[in-house]
Amino acid sequence: MNAEKLKQFQDILLQQRKRTLEERNKLWEAIQESSAEARDFLNNIYDSADGGSEAMDREKSFLLLAREDKYIQQIESALEKIKNGSYGICRVCNEEISEERLKAVPTTSVCIKCKTSQNTNLKNRIQDG
Repeated sequence: MNAEKLKQFQDILLQQRKRTLEERNKLWEAIQESSAEARDFLNNIYDSADGGSEAMDREKSFLLLAREDKYIQQIESALEKIKNGSYGICRVCNEEISEERLKAVPTTSVCIKCKTSQNTNLKNRIQDG
């Protein structure tokens, strides 16, 4: 991949990292703000009919936070690959990943052929039980 294309993907990844970090920080702030509410909730748990719903909302927030953290790690990994010259190379077959796939999923490390093969193998294992 030429330097101009690498720069384009780097810019895309940096924008995604910025946006994701902002979203992650907002989510974390919301969780922190709800901590005081959660303590009040726990103190009154037997008086509240909404107890299960609030606990589920909080659990969902933590799951979203974990998902954002994982995505940030994927972005950082892709940015590191740009630095070391391995960005856009499939980790399975060592072939170049198509530009179309990288545009669709800039954090990918697997070409569409290998990803399709992985999905087919997983589907077969699930069906085999």
